[in-house]
Amino acid sequence: MDTREVKNELDVLACVCQNLRKASRLVTQSYDESMRPSGLRISQFTVMTTLDKMGKSTHAPLADFLGMDQTTLSRNVELLIRDGMVRAEAGETDRRQQVLRLTQKGEAALAVAMPLWEKAQGEALKVLQASKVPGFLKQLAQLGKMK
Repeated sequence: MDTREVKNELDVLACVCQNLRKASRLVTQSYDESMRPSGLRISQFTVMTTLDKMGKSTHAPLADFLGMDQTTLSRNVELLIRDGMVRAEAGETDRRQQVLRLTQKGEAALAVAMPLWEKAQGEALKVLQASKVPGFLKQLAQLGKMK
């Protein structure tokens, strides 16, 4: 049977996952381009701003907050450590645990990156229509509960 003859009840081009992944790739490319003068990618910026807000964190809570698996987070963190943006220290109660903190170099990089992010964010808000963003973010959070 020719697969072109098969009629699906659901249109796969309307796949929520496929469309979210495509949008995510395109939005990431846009933010990365905006952030280029800072030397940071949006993925690094996100990890660093989260660490900045938390003050310090171990891998597991940081990965949970970011919705990342620990392997992906570890790859990002290792690059930030290599570049001197983040430092890893032994935990106080469990020396095997890595406690992550921003360095002064990381804080300085965020200061350069923040206005670039604000510009990219402003452009995204225009496209999405700022008044609709809270509802959109709420819907994305609901999708995140699908596990």
